Amino acid sequence: MSSSSLYSSVSSTSRIPGAQLLSSAVLWPASFASASAPTPSPPALVVLSPSELVQLLPSLKPLLRSPVVLQVSTAASNGDHSAVTALRSTGLPLLYSANQQQADANALVAAHVAAQGRAVLHFGEFAADAISLGQHASVSQDWVRGAAAAAASSAQSNGKVANGSSNGHSHAASPADALLASFESAFGALPSSNAASAVTSSGSGSTVVLALGDVAALASSIPADVTLVSLNLYRPLSAQRIRQLVPSGTSNVVVLEQNYQRTAKWSPLFLDVVGAFADSDDEAQVPTILSATLGQVQDGNAAFKAIQDAVATGASPITLGTIPSPSGASASTSAVVVPPKHESTYTNLLNEVFGQRLWVANAPSSLFPSSSTSTISATSPEYALGHVLGAQKKREELRRAVREAVAAPGIEESAAKALTAWLQDDRSDKVVKAASDAAVKVASSSLREAQFGRKSNWIIGSETWSHDLGASGLHHALSTGADVNLLLIDTTPYALPGEGPTPSQRRKDAGLYAMTYGNAYVASVAVYGDFSQTLRAFAEADAYKGPSIILAYLPGGENDSTRALEILKQTKKAIEIGTWPLLI
Repeated sequence: MSSSSLYSSVSSTSRIPGAQLLSSAVLWPASFASASAPTPSPPALVVLSPSELVQLLPSLKPLLRSPVVLQVSTAASNGDHSAVTALRSTGLPLLYSANQQQADANALVAAHVAAQGRAVLHFGEFAADAISLGQHASVSQDWVRGAAAAAASSAQSNGKVANGSSNGHSHAASPADALLASFESAFGALPSSNAASAVTSSGSGSTVVLALGDVAALASSIPADVTLVSLNLYRPLSAQRIRQLVPSGTSNVVVLEQNYQRTAKWSPLFLDVVGAFADSDDEAQVPTILSATLGQVQDGNAAFKAIQDAVATGASPITLGTIPSPSGASASTSAVVVPPKHESTYTNLLNEVFGQRLWVANAPSSLFPSSSTSTISATSPEYALGHVLGAQKKREELRRAVREAVAAPGIEESAAKALTAWLQDDRSDKVVKAASDAAVKVASSSLREAQFGRKSNWIIGSETWSHDLGASGLHHALSTGADVNLLLIDTTPYALPGEGPTPSQRRKDAGLYAMTYGNAYVASVAVYGDFSQTLRAFAEADAYKGPSIILAYLPGGENDSTRALEILKQTKKAIEIGTWPLLI
């Protein structure tokens, strides 16, 4: 692929503030090209911060089959992996480095796989400005030739085999297996001075500690009854591979993760492990699975003592070490990561995605009903929609005031240009900042005090809104074409055909109802079915100029004590039998 076509394939990342598009830091040796085995073009390198990853979701799909390495340092977020693991179901390979030395080796692995036309996300606790990872590593001619051969093999096989093989009697490896093989080949081709692997394992105890994070402080203190398994390649990670990492006879699995900003009750790798054993026919062979947050551990012996105590008592989740605070200062050693309640999963996720831009119109903090409206439910869709329309009317008044200010004589040219740009696009953070700065230079006091930033408007309800109670509110949102997002959370357990409510008791299909209008964005999501799809739906709904309806599945949402395994089973069955299709 030529550099021009390569760069066009990743140009969409230029819309992400702070993203850097660079040539690959891995220096391919000169004069290696030949007619028989040409040197592959080095992949592009995109340097991102963890906070920018969510903004990448809308443009991620075309990137998946592009030769590009997405490099994310979690050092600035104190080793918090929450933003990275949110992409776990996108199909994007996730390669982890716990330190600078490991990052140098894994940079070569990422480049090797990316050269085959596959995007790779390389993340970890290396320096935030480390754009030269792998640059000084000893890369041999054979290593580059291997990348070229793998790229050629990948190109020849793409599209030529469907549903197995041409004769239909054998089955090709799954895409995940093929991708894993590419990584294993890349790890195996590393020079001895840069040795690395997808998984490292130490010990032989009956309790397996499966970690995604920096376990350097634990590695020298492993008790006799513990096996420490450290994941360096987090994705692809199939259920079969997880079971292979847990030896037969294992009684307990403790899952360690560096996820400090929790939006859901259960952490990502913990759900992966629980899901891997969900379909086991022999429950007696399923180990007890516990969750733990890996903080900054100073004493490995104390950390393993906490793990052993948790195994003995069944306590989960637990926290090991010190959890860094978002500001960068360490929290107290007693600080723990408190999982949110199950029913708040979607609202926490909204807050994580939109931050200060989020405005839930029917949240108690957003509503101030007067005595004259005491007979109206302040959280009803009708009332909340009126609240949104009122805010949008004020927004239009602001636009009118800006137009008048731009047309007024004597306004500075720079201020007029910034305000005009805001009128044309009020969704760009850069444009909003420039307009806010320009507003202080105009005579209008109302503009100087105005909020130019655009809010992400949401109305949150339940499946009961799909009955008569919420029909009129949904109808009005669609008929007015208001720029508002409705999130309807359904907690109903799945039901087989014929087992559901009678026709007279069934609620309206809000998604289908919205589709008939033709002016709405509609999505159906399940946070425990496809986390990344849920994030993408939120981002696309926010970007859509008009009404958006998102139907969100959360079985057992009214009961915080529901077990993770039961939630995963309910979600999986509802998706598989079609009672809750995923669409976007």
